[in-house]
Amino acid sequence: MTIVTVVFEPEIPLLKLQARSFARYLAPEVSARILVIDNTARGMREKLWGSVLAEYGPFASMVELVRADSVSGLPRATGWNLQQVLKLAVARLVATDRYLTLDAKNHLIRRTTVSDLEATDGRPLGNFHSYASHPLKPAFERVMRFAGLDPESRISRFTSTATPFILYSPLVRDLLDDVEARSGRDFATEFIRARLTEYFFYSAWLTAHGYDLDELYDSSGIPCPAVWPKGANVAGVQRALSEIAERDPAMISVHRTALARMDRRATSMLEDLWLERGLFRNRTEVTTFVRTYRVRYVVAMIMKKLRERGLGG
Repeated sequence: MTIVTVVFEPEIPLLKLQARSFARYLAPEVSARILVIDNTARGMREKLWGSVLAEYGPFASMVELVRADSVSGLPRATGWNLQQVLKLAVARLVATDRYLTLDAKNHLIRRTTVSDLEATDGRPLGNFHSYASHPLKPAFERVMRFAGLDPESRISRFTSTATPFILYSPLVRDLLDDVEARSGRDFATEFIRARLTEYFFYSAWLTAHGYDLDELYDSSGIPCPAVWPKGANVAGVQRALSEIAERDPAMISVHRTALARMDRRATSMLEDLWLERGLFRNRTEVTTFVRTYRVRYVVAMIMKKLRERGLGG
């Protein structure tokens, strides 16, 4: 399948870590093409992109950098909304039947093969959750109504809203065409206008058009322990480490804000994992990575807020 990652300024160091993890752990048969969607304000400069590309090692020749505006058709939009649009709109550039969407916060921590992403019958693995008491319940209900579905009929079990998420490329292209035909607007404009959420909408559209999600996906899921901003502490990192020990996942998520906020003890626990898995050569290298990341994060977030004010975001 094709692998797609969307990135913007604060996440570029995390993209480098993801690329390094691919070089170390991704089995060659998993993917023949890697698309990086550049959602930075001015586009990555050649030198910066070269430093990212080098981290992919043997996969560098498979990697293609694509500007966000060439995918979405929107030259100006706030980052979070546009990032969601891009994960669907990119289907028009994907030649494989399926594509794996990642965020820069995802990286591999052990050898990753097709069996980590697909069931033995060939169906991609998918995560399902209840949204009855979930913080995203309002978004779930809004998307379901937009798709013409009763939210209550699906609220106890529906697909995840987080990466990693595998999509069927032809079905996404059908979705894009359908939205544009019905609304009379380009997909990105309608998506943002209706305040949709990418994976909710993808799954809701499939359901509304007669597809059975359990026929398309194996619900055993792709385990991906995460360190989120609210868990940017020792307890939060320990929860992720405990899940890693229990489930032996192929990948984990470290949110950009969590890495920027966590204290030295929590950070050291995460660094220990990265060193153990061979993603950094020594303690000096990994501590320098974190220190440099935090400085760049602060600068990037300040610039992002200034741009969003200018866009009314």
